[in-house]
Amino acid sequence: MASPVSLPRTSFLLLLILTLVTAFAVFFARQESTAPPSPLQTESNYFLQDFQLKTFNEKGRLEQIIGGQLLRQRSSDQEHELISPQLTMYSDGAVWLLSASNGWMDADLSQARLEKNVVLSNDTTPYFQLKTEALEVDVPNRFVTSRDKVTIEQGRNHLEGARLEAHLDTQIIRLKPEVRGVYVP
Repeated sequence: MASPVSLPRTSFLLLLILTLVTAFAVFFARQESTAPPSPLQTESNYFLQDFQLKTFNEKGRLEQIIGGQLLRQRSSDQEHELISPQLTMYSDGAVWLLSASNGWMDADLSQARLEKNVVLSNDTTPYFQLKTEALEVDVPNRFVTSRDKVTIEQGRNHLEGARLEAHLDTQIIRLKPEVRGVYVP
């Protein structure tokens, strides 16, 4: 008959300490995994952080890039909320850049609303920049509108208007009532 093995006192204490440390680690890891989900997780089908989404036409040509700090698809209506959105649209030799603090896009990413510190610019010479507080964007038709005050700067020229309609493909921009401007030849 085999005799029971007795551990020296220091080995027993070491084994006991390791067991206690493991038990505490398992307990705290389990508490972290049972934390309630954030509203971002529960109210969203998905969300992307620091994202960039590129879309191409049927010929494989880059049409637009949607990027930003956060894109969240809402579970309730499948629409997208954007934080710090940046939209780049390509049209017949021009590249249009749109940015804002916040934004919204519909479920199929064809309609957008940009809000707070909205900037629309292009890469032509002289540099063109439009600023407003809200801008509606019809993405496939490259058509933008604003019902808020609009400021346009191109070179040293400066225009202000109460509303805006712009066809980006044809580069036709219409400022509606109360237009004021400074033209520097």
